[in-house]
Amino acid sequence: MSLRNSTLFLDVRLVKLVQYIRDRFGKPITVNDWMNGGTFINSGFRSPLCDVGAHFSQHKFGRAADLKLDGITPEEVRRDIIANFNLYREKTAITTIEAQTPTWLHVDVRFTNMEHLLIVNP
Repeated sequence: MSLRNSTLFLDVRLVKLVQYIRDRFGKPITVNDWMNGGTFINSGFRSPLCDVGAHFSQHKFGRAADLKLDGITPEEVRRDIIANFNLYREKTAITTIEAQTPTWLHVDVRFTNMEHLLIVNP
């Protein structure tokens, strides 16, 4: 199976989360764009054989994405998620973000069984 079919491995909850953020801010979002000549390759699903990131990265389970946002900084969206977590949780399955990523926003829908947002260091 080629990487073109990797969408089959994405958790539908992640897809809904990314779409929610896109709709909320009204801005385009890029995850992977290598098929269109871009440079982002490992920002969405990563094969279990991929050596980028942690061995058990949520990307390898199809539950994480690193978002590049057009016209808004990752920090602005991160602050919005933190300030409005109850709304995000009601509308999506978000459980986790990464703190202080400079040019992208890591979001994921890992299973945490927690009532609060998990903020992890990259």
